[in-house]
Amino acid sequence: MYNREENRMADVESLYFKDKKEIKKAGNTVGILLSVCQGMTFVLGLGVSFILMFGRYVLKTEVLNNVNVLNLINVLLVAVGMLLPTVITIFLCREKLTNILRAERPKKGLFLGSVLLAFGANALCNISSSIVKAVLSLFGLPVTEMPQNNGGGVENYFVSVLCIAVAPALIEEFIFRGFVLQILSKKSTASVAVLMSAVLFGLLHGNMVQAVFAFGMGLVFALITIKTESIWPAVIAHFLNNFISVNLDFISKKLSPTTQHLAGSTYFVVSLIICILGLLILLKNDPQYFQIKRTKKEYSTSSLIKWTLKTPGMITFVVLCAVEILFM
Repeated sequence: MYNREENRMADVESLYFKDKKEIKKAGNTVGILLSVCQGMTFVLGLGVSFILMFGRYVLKTEVLNNVNVLNLINVLLVAVGMLLPTVITIFLCREKLTNILRAERPKKGLFLGSVLLAFGANALCNISSSIVKAVLSLFGLPVTEMPQNNGGGVENYFVSVLCIAVAPALIEEFIFRGFVLQILSKKSTASVAVLMSAVLFGLLHGNMVQAVFAFGMGLVFALITIKTESIWPAVIAHFLNNFISVNLDFISKKLSPTTQHLAGSTYFVVSLIICILGLLILLKNDPQYFQIKRTKKEYSTSSLIKWTLKTPGMITFVVLCAVEILFM
């Protein structure tokens, strides 16, 4: 009897250390991947900057002064710097691309409701980033925001849509709601994976204002990906949010300050209505939509988060992001 109980305790302890090791390995893999993505993007950007300066000032190449060309080059660098390491990591981890893409066909109601919820949540997340912006300004701290576009015209419009709406929706969703969310939820729990993927998504954006906004949207995108078992609702909502943002930015240049304020208020109200509509559709189709089933009940959420974060890869990524947020 004593030996049987002793063996059972030994098995439990062995399982504990095995699960802990797997969770830490997943966190380390994600951290290393995102650190490499940051490093590659920075190095490629630096190299191309030198080439552009050489072409502009030595070779006197006028095409390199075109802002649309520069924006396209920047998107290409980001695509190479982030997608290449991710694809290599997927291959090394022996993950199936079909699992990463989560291309299941959800019910129409869940698909529509998820897209509407994520689209409407954009305005709510903008409130949180505006609060952070106001607090930073109040204490005299610098506020950094990514510019939407540089000028007008049809060419600039389509380049802006490609660079701001299409590319981020595909690249970021493939990496964060595809690989990162998949590998973390596979080794840990879905709720921890949703939270951690959103935190990492926010940190990658490189400044406080965008980090808060991206964290909020990351939570929503991760949730709808888990519940629909497909990244495509998140891809579509991500594209629509950025697409509307591009259009509002172009339109606002032609409006008076008062009309701009009115347009912004109208957009917020419409977004809120769409968000509520999406919420109602989701609850009608799945009353437990916002309940994430928990696995590995023997481990606390705090332990799972700690194991995920306390790895060399994750620590390196967080430090790189902190440096970028504070000094760049």
